[in-house]
Amino acid sequence: MLLPLGIVIGGVLDIGPALNAAHGQGVHGSWVARQQICSRGNCSWTGDFLLSNGTEARENVGYQGNLPSVHAGLRVPALDTGASGEVYPVKGTNQWIIDLACIIGGTGCLVVIGGWRWLSLARRPGHGRHEKDLRNGGTGVAGDGANDVYEARPGINARSLFLIALFILFCVLAVVTPMSLGLRIIVIGFFGLGGLLYAASLAYAMATRQVALRIDATGVTMRPRPLSATARFRPWEDIDTIVIWQFRRNPYLGIVPRPGAPSLLSRPSGYLSRVSTSYLAPDLPPETVQTSIPATMWRLRAERIAQAAHRFAPDVQVIDLRRRSGWAARWRSVFPR
Repeated sequence: MLLPLGIVIGGVLDIGPALNAAHGQGVHGSWVARQQICSRGNCSWTGDFLLSNGTEARENVGYQGNLPSVHAGLRVPALDTGASGEVYPVKGTNQWIIDLACIIGGTGCLVVIGGWRWLSLARRPGHGRHEKDLRNGGTGVAGDGANDVYEARPGINARSLFLIALFILFCVLAVVTPMSLGLRIIVIGFFGLGGLLYAASLAYAMATRQVALRIDATGVTMRPRPLSATARFRPWEDIDTIVIWQFRRNPYLGIVPRPGAPSLLSRPSGYLSRVSTSYLAPDLPPETVQTSIPATMWRLRAERIAQAAHRFAPDVQVIDLRRRSGWAARWRSVFPR
C-alpha cells in the first residue's frame, strides 16, 4: 500500500509544475551541470539553476529533459516552475503525462489492493455482524427461517477489480509505447478518466448501499442500474419464471410475467427496442429482455436466488440459461414470437 500511495502523492506534487512547464510558465534561466550521481547502474546529473543575470537561484537540482551528452559545466536554458528537485526545458515538456499516469495507476493500484483485502476479509468465517451481506460484492441472504431475505448490493468483486486493472494497463501502455503526443493524451484521457469515473461510481454506489436486487416475501425488486434512483417491483402473483441469461459474458436477470400481469414498461416498445431485443436474446419474451437488469458492480449468485425464490414462492421457477446447452431451441417452443 505504501508504494502506490507514494506514487500518487509524488504525481500530485509534480503534475502542477510539469503543466506550467508545458505551457512555458515559470522563471527563465539556465541550468549548469555540476555533479554526476550513480546508483545501482543508473546515473543522473545535478546542477545549479541560474537566473538570467547569473545569480544562483537553486542548487542540486536535476534537468528534466533530454540532453545528447552531459559534462560538468554544461549550460542549457531552463525553466523553474517550483518543482521539487528539478527544472524543465524552456521549449516545454511532456512530463505531466507521466505524472498523470502515475496518479491514475497509483490510485488504481490502491483500489485493487484495498478491494482484494476487503474481499479476503469479508470472506473470513464469522467476520462482522453482517458477514453474509459482505460476501461476493455485497450479495447474501440475511436472516433465518421464514424471514430470510435475499439482497444484492453494489460492491467490490473480481469483475470490478479486473476492469480497474484493465484501465490501468492501457494507461501504462500509453506511457511506455512510442506514439504521438495527441494520441497519448487521447488514450490516457479516455482510459484514465474512464477508470476514475468507474471507481468513483463504484465508491458512490457502495456508500449509498442501494439494493440492486431483493427477493423477499412480497416479491422481487430490481434496480435497472446501480446508480438509478428508481427500482422495479414484481409481486409473486405476477411472476411465472425468473430467468438468468447472459450477453457477451455479461449476466442479466429477468422475469417472465404470468399471463395477464401488468407490464413494467413505461411505454410500448418502439421499433429500435424490438430490434435490439431480438439481437440481445432472440428467444426470450421482449418484455423480459427489456426489463432485465445487468449484474453491474454486484455479483449474481444463481444458487442463492433459487433458494430464496423457492422459500417464498415454491411454484416460481429459476432457470439459469448460462449453463444450459441448446436453450434457444427449447425456449423457442415455450415462448413463440
